[in-house]
Amino acid sequence: MASSRHDSRFSWIFAPLVLTGLALVMFGCGGGVAAPTPAVASSGAASTEASSRSNGGRPVAFRAEGSGNPAWVLPPAVPPLPDGVEFRVRYLYPVDDRNELELTVFLTGVGAPTMLPIPVQNIISRLRAKVDRFQVSREPDGNLMITGRVKSTPVPSPFGPQIGRLLSVTAGFTEGTNATFSLLAGTVSGSHSTTLPLATGVIAFGDDD
Repeated sequence: MASSRHDSRFSWIFAPLVLTGLALVMFGCGGGVAAPTPAVASSGAASTEASSRSNGGRPVAFRAEGSGNPAWVLPPAVPPLPDGVEFRVRYLYPVDDRNELELTVFLTGVGAPTMLPIPVQNIISRLRAKVDRFQVSREPDGNLMITGRVKSTPVPSPFGPQIGRLLSVTAGFTEGTNATFSLLAGTVSGSHSTTLPLATGVIAFGDDD
């Protein structure tokens, strides 16, 4: 069971966020067709390592977003959300042409388009991690693993201090600018883990060094 420490953190963080989410629903921001996927920027992250079995070049861009289910968050400390509101998880790599991964958890209306700008007041948490390795395998099908260390928390996590913790991200994927990611899991060592059954976005590859 989740500790009262986590419950209390989520209570005071979620209260104003849920009100914002309800406003999104009331003003009809929960529907619509998904926005076009942003163009993939070239990466200056030359130090990122690709798996020896990548067979398709060095991974240079990864963008994914999906709806989260509180039941897939460990420890289980996320309170229920009102109807019409959902929480999303977004992954961006690279960040500002740096060898860094950004992970943002936020509230939005159910069915809202992905990869839109996120109002600051809707963000639950945001962290940035220095990437040590970005591995890709295509055996037996596309799957990836990103590992690194949390370097900053622009929006602090309800799960407490994160800076210095190790981070891993794993998923299965289909390739392209309309990629899908299955079982996209982000784990912050010794703190918490969130798994998305399905996410969409981009994964792109450059030439092997």
